Amino acid sequence: YTETVNGYGGEFKITVVLKEDKIQEINILENNETKGVGSVAFEYVVEQILEKQSTDVDGVSGATVTSNAIKTAVNNALEKSKITK
Repeated sequence: YTETVNGYGGEFKITVVLKEDKIQEINILENNETKGVGSVAFEYVVEQILEKQSTDVDGVSGATVTSNAIKTAVNNALEKSKITK
């Protein structure tokens, strides 16, 4: 699933790969997020979602908008696939 969400630096795209009711991969595609801030959220939030198999994870302080956008994109993909996490 490819989702487009609004981050701090504007829209960005995320692909979410689901397999057997599990979140297998989350890839950040096009983005204009601030390097060293938004990019930290990409790494941390994605890692936490994959580890916990849930979007109920903490965001990154200073990158709240980006963190929330990542979780929104994953939730949208899960909703489209009818998986709830």
